[in-house]
Amino acid sequence: MQSELKAKGVEIVTVNGGDSAETIAKFWKQSGITLTVVMDQGKVSSLYGVQAIPTNYVIGSDGKIIGAYEGFDESGIRQSLAKAGVK
Repeated sequence: MQSELKAKGVEIVTVNGGDSAETIAKFWKQSGITLTVVMDQGKVSSLYGVQAIPTNYVIGSDGKIIGAYEGFDESGIRQSLAKAGVK
């Protein structure tokens, strides 16, 4: 999904709120995942009212939240992207 969306101009960013940068780097390397990771000490989670992990947000280029999903919901994310004009 990452490479498909990147080709459409969509950036996926993950926010880590609990593990060290070293732990995350090791996990990403072992998993072959190539997402941008932002380290958070609770600010972002608090700002967005995160109640569960993972929580996914689709944010438009205007900075407004188009969709929010607890857990991984690819179909919901794709529906939100379609609302934002990403096909």
